[in-house]
Formats: sequence, C-alpha cells, structure tokens
Amino acid sequence: MAEPGRDLGWQDLRLGGIAYAVPGGWTATDTTTGQLAVHVAPEDAGQDTDGHRPSCVATVEPCTVSAAEYSTQTLSDLIAHLPLLHVLDVAPWAPPGIDPAHGRRVESLHSAGGVPVHAVQYYVVQDGTAFSLTLTCSERQLPLWDEAFWACGDRVHLTGPTHHAHPEGTRPPGMPRLAEYATVRWGSPMEALAGIASEQPFRSAGPVLQDAAAALLLDLATASGRAPRRPAGRRGRIAPDLASASLDELVEAGLADVEGVLTAQGRTVTAPLRQPAGRATLTAHHRGRESRLALFHGAEGQTLLLGQGSVGEDLLRGPGPRVPGVHVAGDAPGTGATRLDFLPVWLTASVAAAWLGLGPAWVTDTGTATVAFEDFDSRIRDVTPPPAGLPTALALAWTEPWVVWQAEGDGGSVTYLDAGESGHHLVESDGAGNVLLTPVPARNVYRHLAAVLGPAGAGYGVARAD
Repeated sequence: MAEPGRDLGWQDLRLGGIAYAVPGGWTATDTTTGQLAVHVAPEDAGQDTDGHRPSCVATVEPCTVSAAEYSTQTLSDLIAHLPLLHVLDVAPWAPPGIDPAHGRRVESLHSAGGVPVHAVQYYVVQDGTAFSLTLTCSERQLPLWDEAFWACGDRVHLTGPTHHAHPEGTRPPGMPRLAEYATVRWGSPMEALAGIASEQPFRSAGPVLQDAAAALLLDLATASGRAPRRPAGRRGRIAPDLASASLDELVEAGLADVEGVLTAQGRTVTAPLRQPAGRATLTAHHRGRESRLALFHGAEGQTLLLGQGSVGEDLLRGPGPRVPGVHVAGDAPGTGATRLDFLPVWLTASVAAAWLGLGPAWVTDTGTATVAFEDFDSRIRDVTPPPAGLPTALALAWTEPWVVWQAEGDGGSVTYLDAGESGHHLVESDGAGNVLLTPVPARNVYRHLAAVLGPAGAGYGVARAD
C-alpha cells in the first residue's frame, strides 16, 4: 500500500440529503448540477503517466425499486456499456443508520481509452431516492488511492430528508433471481450474482501454442537446453535442420523466423526470461483437472505469462462431454496447449483474476470452519456429499462448482477455495490433519492475489475484513 495514512485534506460536500467528501485539491467540473457532481484529482498530483485522472461522480435520483432491483439494473448497465468489464466484488453497504442490505459496494475493472480503470461504486436506496458515489483511478494507481476510496465510502452519511414525494424511474421487468442464503442472512432481497461470470470471460491477446512450441520458444530465449540431435546453438538460434511443426507455430505467431532465430517481437516478449525480476505460478484444480499459469517478471516492468486453458472459461463451458485429443483456442485445462501473453506488470493481478474466473459472491457468516483433510481432498477431486456437522453455508458450498487454487511468488504463497455462489474461502492447515476454511470478500482475494503474484516490494492496496 502506498502512502498509508497520508493527509488528504478532505473537503465536505452535499448532494440532496446526502453528505460525502472527496480528497482535498480535487476540483468540480462544469458538469456539476443539483443531481450530479463530478470532481477530478489535480493534474500535477493525481494524473497517471497514462493520462487518466482519478475522479469521483456523485448522483442522486428518484427510485421506485428495491436495492436488489436497483443493483441488478446498475450491473446490467455497466456490463452493457463498459468495455472489457470485470466485476470483482459486490457487497452490502449503506451509510450509518441505514440497513446495509439497502445498498451495495461494487468493485470492478474496465477499459477507458485503452487504459485499465479500477472503479469502486457505492449506492444506497432509501425513501424513494437512490444515491450513488463512483470513484475511479487507473489500475496502476490503485495502490495510491485504494485506502482513500474506502474512506470516501466511510464518509457518506444522511444530513436531511431524501424522500421524493412522487418518485419516477425505470422499473426492471420484475424481481431478479435471488441468492437464497444471502437473502435469509440479511433479511432483505439479495440478488444472485452467479450470472455475472458469463459476462466477463477471460480474454487473451496472445497466441495459443502447443506445449512443444512453447518449450522451443523458452529454449530459444535462454539457449540453455539440448533436444535430441540438437547441437548447442548460440542464443536465439537453432540448427536449420530442426525445422518442425513447433518452429512453424513460432513463425506463424511472429516470434521466430524460418531459420529458428527469434524475431524482434520474440526477443521482446521473452526478455523477462533473460532479465528476470521475479517469477510466480498460479495452479488451479477444477473437476479433477489441474491448470497452471506461469508468470515471469522482467527488469523493465513487463510480465510474460504462459498459461494453460482458463479456469474461468472451463467453468462457463459446463460439465459436458469432451472430445479427447481435440484442442481449440482457450480450451480447458489439460489439452496440451499454452497461451502466451505479454503485458505490464501492474496488469498481472487483473489478468490472473480473469484467468481464474474470480468474481463477486456474498460473504457467508460462518467464520472459520474446520474440515478433515481427507474430506476436503476428496471433494477437490470429485463431487462428494458434505461431511456431517458442517455449518449450513458451508454445506451449501459443498454442492457448488469448486475451484481450489494456489498462488506462489515473491509475496509468499496462498491457497483459496472458490465455491461459486457460496463465496471465497482462505484455505489453511491447523497442523493436525484438518483444513481451516475462512470466508473472505472477493475484493480482498483480489488484493491477496496481487500481493503474492507481483514482484517483491511492489505493494498493493489495502485489505479490509469488514
């Protein structure tokens, strides 16, 4: 986390009957009205090198629907209008004195002008009024503004009546599908979040190589290996008599020429292998299969990703039959193909989250639960009945599609269980043959993932338990 506890010199504002605050020095734009207020960070202090300025947009409007309906409509609008949207987290939230089930805190990523933007949105429905506060910064800026954006939510409170005598507004066709356990827990309708995953598939801009071609690329980049009948060549070149289907793949991808020499593009994307600043791995288990994503961080701030099929795509594909030996781009784990991506190091977390299919889920209230290792291990490999004595929420989680993943890197190692609509759980050992499962908000899972996978000393945001 960058600059923890820095003095932001808050400036207090008001819109309708709602008070809120933005960091000192942020200025209002000429679009500000009685129902809309837009503030942006100063150019000299808040603007990133990519040109994006952190911003805050507050709105107040009449509302005739419940928080669950409003949230569903808001998320649908975001999905429809924001390019490359990835919703990370949805959680109950409201200003002091209002039931948290009447509002939401939504965290997401999207693209604006080619810049990856991190957004945190607070909204609450109260007395015929909907108030929304949306804060954005580039993904690169998140370590700087993460704590401040949380503090913005803490500073929202009622200062007067918000009731609209004759509210008008668009009402969705009907109540959305509800998450049963969350609705019971909060005593108010809580929308199901599982459908969001299908709207944010993993996207890869790089080529898909057969494993043999990927191995050849690594060999060309490091000149450290010997294949059968392959003489030790100089860096970036192999003997011309080794032309093969693997080399043809690299040529087609623009990574090598027909002589087996890395092209300029090939040398660029493999630079992290020659000038390493760190590496990390992400291993996921789903439906009895394993998939891996390897990350190589370069000294110039770039990361090379080599990954098998996205777990998120496998989840969307469903449990239907597969055709042995047949591979398509983006296929499921274990199909003998490797995806290659080259990106700035600060995009590592967002790409890894998409690869995992990380998405929002209501956090359960079970606290830390203890499960025998044998039961947990059996459930990873196949669907099994829940062990006796589990808390209700965890027994429900036992029936959901499971992804158990482990991240290892300069920031340590961590294991999580993603149990679909039943949420994310930190997986630990009690040292006595049992597994400890602790519910964790998706926003904190994302930050934990970033901290582990990033290069040493990168720093990443702030994790909040509440």
